[in-house]
Amino acid sequence: MSLRNPPTRSAALVAANRQNAQRSTGPRLPAGRPRALPPGRNAAPPAARETLRALGEDPEELSRLHRRLADAYQPHDPLWAKQVEDLAYLYWRRARLDRARDALLRRELELLEVEKHEQRRTFEQTTLDPIEEVSARQVGLANLADSPGKFRRLLTSLRDVLADADQAQLSAKDLDVLAGIFGKEPPEDPLRLLALVDQSVSSPGAFREEDRLQLRRLLEEEILRAEEAFDLYQQHHLEVTAAQRQALAAPTRKEWALIIRQENVLDRAIDRKVRLLLSFRRAHRREAERRGVPPRDSLSEKETSGSEKQ
Repeated sequence: MSLRNPPTRSAALVAANRQNAQRSTGPRLPAGRPRALPPGRNAAPPAARETLRALGEDPEELSRLHRRLADAYQPHDPLWAKQVEDLAYLYWRRARLDRARDALLRRELELLEVEKHEQRRTFEQTTLDPIEEVSARQVGLANLADSPGKFRRLLTSLRDVLADADQAQLSAKDLDVLAGIFGKEPPEDPLRLLALVDQSVSSPGAFREEDRLQLRRLLEEEILRAEEAFDLYQQHHLEVTAAQRQALAAPTRKEWALIIRQENVLDRAIDRKVRLLLSFRRAHRREAERRGVPPRDSLSEKETSGSEKQ
């Protein structure tokens, strides 16, 4: 035990102690200058950095986010600094969910593209099946339900007839082909087409040049209609439409529900962490005002007051 009597706490001694305390508060940073992070706090740990790289993420981007938050909140003690670090990870995990949601959309689109590609491969090899063959003989090929085999057979038949017409080689076979296409009750234009072919076959001497031109025009119109219908069929069945792309964004899958739930959890955690950091700032400001030391916060009093109201 010390035998020395403690000095009398005179007014001069108290004033000297206060002056010495002001000189012992550590280095001061100019207003607005970024505060350096404690050692080891400017980047993710090595194991975490490897995980980030494995996920295709940039550890340096996380470190930059951490530094920006530290500059904004300017922690004054280890507990405060740890809250800033936690907030950086919360923001990073929230951004990761956004990237995961985008990746799910891209994956669904890729799967849809693969499905359509497989359909196109099958489509190119499709012909009329036996049931369609029977129906075509009964009602006419053009009256069948749309299918790859129907359009392929229809266009091939019409082009063959057109080639025979151009070479002046129309025969009863071409007439049978057209009758098989349009059935027993053909519409007006196919009916005129059949009449012209029948005239060309049965009375070739009476078949005039204007009749040949009209026959060719009617055949080309039928081919064009079949091609347009075929294109629409392919677009609907073999191409990824705008509606299908937009439908992928509908939150109907199990993964979407999990992502939305996790987003809500992280949003609440971020809100609580920000409120905690703002409470640290307010406590620091009050302590600085009590000691008569101007606070060195990067956020203005107006911003802090606005956050308190929220």
